[in-house]
Amino acid sequence: MKKISLIFTAIILAIVLIACGDKEKLYAKVKLENIEREKQAIQFDIDLEDPDEQLEGALNIYINLDGERITTKRISLDDSTAIEEIRFSGLTIGTSYEVVINGTFLGKTVELLNTKVSTQHAETKEIYTVEDFLAIDGSYSTYKLMDDLVFSEETSSRRIATFRDELDGNGFAIKNYTFTNNITNSGLFGALTSNAKVHNLTIDNMTIKQETPIRTNRYIGFLVGRINSDSVVIENITIKNSKVDYKVDTTSTTSTVRAGFLTGGARGNISNITIEDSNEINLTIDRYASVFVGGLIGEVENNHKLTLNEVVTDGTININVDQTGTDIKVTEDGRKYKDNNHNLRIGGLIGENRNSGLQNSQNLIISTDINYVETNIFVSHKPDLTNYAVKIGGAFGQTVSTIKNALINGNINITTSGYSVTEPEDEEETATTVVARYLNVGGFAGDYLGSFTNFATVVRSNNNITINTLLEDTSLRVSKGTILGNNNPNFNANKFKLFGTINDMLNEEAFTTEGIDTITDLITHFDNEWYSEKLS
Repeated sequence: MKKISLIFTAIILAIVLIACGDKEKLYAKVKLENIEREKQAIQFDIDLEDPDEQLEGALNIYINLDGERITTKRISLDDSTAIEEIRFSGLTIGTSYEVVINGTFLGKTVELLNTKVSTQHAETKEIYTVEDFLAIDGSYSTYKLMDDLVFSEETSSRRIATFRDELDGNGFAIKNYTFTNNITNSGLFGALTSNAKVHNLTIDNMTIKQETPIRTNRYIGFLVGRINSDSVVIENITIKNSKVDYKVDTTSTTSTVRAGFLTGGARGNISNITIEDSNEINLTIDRYASVFVGGLIGEVENNHKLTLNEVVTDGTININVDQTGTDIKVTEDGRKYKDNNHNLRIGGLIGENRNSGLQNSQNLIISTDINYVETNIFVSHKPDLTNYAVKIGGAFGQTVSTIKNALINGNINITTSGYSVTEPEDEEETATTVVARYLNVGGFAGDYLGSFTNFATVVRSNNNITINTLLEDTSLRVSKGTILGNNNPNFNANKFKLFGTINDMLNEEAFTTEGIDTITDLITHFDNEWYSEKLS
């Protein structure tokens, strides 16, 4: 009996010791995010995981050099915003510092992180090889190409996720880059942020593709997936012989796919851009919520600065909506496909523009051809559950602002082939074919929602809009125009001109051009050195 009692006591003691051991084990973790390097400063956010709230009081952050403490900051754990944008200035150029973060646990100081962060070098980092390019890490403020960079199969799909410095292409090209990763921001750069500047660069024979369909949000552009700062500068960029190939099959009603030859989403200052020589964006669409595609930019968001100047777009956008198939009606999570809202915006310049400040953009030649085909559409048997809107324009799919001046000479070709209705869920429901599908098509914009009219002049030159629909498809409501696909009284049509031969047709019936002036000489009309050089 005494032996059993001793064994029982030992077991209880072991349990107590294990419990105490668990209480004395620290589970909190710390890491640095969004590190920004400057010549004499570093800045970062702290990602703190402390699910059991074991840390006490504050974090102490030390900046050390060769074992000597240079500076320190104390961050209260009670202020969640204090761990963001922590900045240390007055540092030495091109120097590697030790960043130490300590906390307090059970009344004792514990080291949570010890890592190295460098300030930027003052000199320019010269880039000679693909590996040099892929090794860009922000240690230098300026990177400069010294030769063409030719990617191979082994080096493709590696990219720079976020770039906030300066890349001088120095007149050289990045060639044969293929990107196949399933990543939100898809491009040579994932994102440009802070004061990033990219200039004097050619992108040649780039491919962005993915074997599996896009399921969620995506930003796609040959130069950069998305621009995240108003202070970004992009200038003197040429893109040629490049192609996007994707299938869109989203599983969320809020998913948005944004694609452009330059970028999926834009802010900042963009100038002297040339899109030339057989560039294509090819999207085959099954299920989708919103898709914005432009010959330069997919989407421009509101409340951000963006200026375009001296831009030439010459490529082809091919969109095929093909929802044929028995599995198209149900998503992976079991949600009925009929609950989707469909919003498609396609523009020769920008797919969706919600920025009124774009009205100051100028010197634009928009030669993007748009081919839109509907092979089959599935819609709800309940009209109130279906919101299907396609808006296509020579410059904008949909826009809230005009532009200062532009020449539009890309063609728009549209073919629709009817739709299928989802089956009722029970015998008491009756299927109906009274479903509203909206197609807005215009030589300037599919839909203009703005009130600004102070643009100088926009000219359509020797291009056509051709729309072919099924006459028996009573669900499709087409709104079309030589200028706008909708009737907006705030739009000043007097500033819009036609040059050369314009043949716009809906089922072989011509659009009216009544009230739109024609001109006989483009160079004289624009009276601008840039246009004179481009049109000569």
